[in-house]
Amino acid sequence: MQCGKDRAVIAQEFKPHAKVLSRSSRPAVFQYMPRGARKSGVLALGTCTIIPVYLALAASNADVFIETTMHSNVSADDASKASVRVFPLAAVAISITLLAQNSDSTRLERQAHGQVLTSRHDPAVQITFDSGFKYAGGQRFILYGVAEAEQHFYVRASASGQIERFYWVQFEHYLPDNTHTYDYPSKRSTDIGGLNFIYDTAVFSNYSGAVSNPDSDGGKARALLKQAGLTLPAATGRIRMVHLTDSSRRAELMIIYGEALNAKAPPKSEEGLAADDQFPELSAQVRQHAMEGMKIERR
Repeated sequence: MQCGKDRAVIAQEFKPHAKVLSRSSRPAVFQYMPRGARKSGVLALGTCTIIPVYLALAASNADVFIETTMHSNVSADDASKASVRVFPLAAVAISITLLAQNSDSTRLERQAHGQVLTSRHDPAVQITFDSGFKYAGGQRFILYGVAEAEQHFYVRASASGQIERFYWVQFEHYLPDNTHTYDYPSKRSTDIGGLNFIYDTAVFSNYSGAVSNPDSDGGKARALLKQAGLTLPAATGRIRMVHLTDSSRRAELMIIYGEALNAKAPPKSEEGLAADDQFPELSAQVRQHAMEGMKIERR
């Protein structure tokens, strides 16, 4: 088990050894750490740290096991010695957020320097963006407990933070404890910098208002941009390009480019309409702009 393994996986491994006590609707604070490692007011697991937790089970000073829906960073050694204890609180729901800047699951592996984003593996590339785009931030996280993703964003936005054009770059690979593979229809593909990308284009009437699961990559992307004071456009044309890094199909580079549309989006496109066949001129325009704004070079 690696730091960043999904809490649901830990749940299954601990369940046979856990004694679940009576359920209660009382809010609770969750503490999860190696026995003997407790520090006042701190939840610590060496270099690993718990990320946001919401609980509804409570039991007075008793060891229990609780399965939560969010991911955590718990190493195998720490998990094998961990005790789970719930402490009831009066009448308010508690959210605990601990940020681990040095955690293995949150440290960025790719570097952004000005207009250049560099990746040393999966794949080893250098992506250079047009000078009109500014770096808006990056993040790394466990996705649904089965994959690890790292996102980086370059945007062109107004002074008020309204995004006009954007690149969303995502490096993703499945975790070693599963056998999943990426499977995309290869109806359309293009070569960029010597790499083959499968792509599709779509048009949205309200891309900024699209509802995303907060645990999804889209939800996390929107949260990062919002925290940076940026707003995605409403009427949007976007192209999604995916490069599978090798024949195992277990790692990918995904680049999403989007731009605000001057014209009104087609009806019934709130959740996106495929544009490749239905709107070929729009599709070609978005694809051209995406290629013009970046350059990919293999390292």
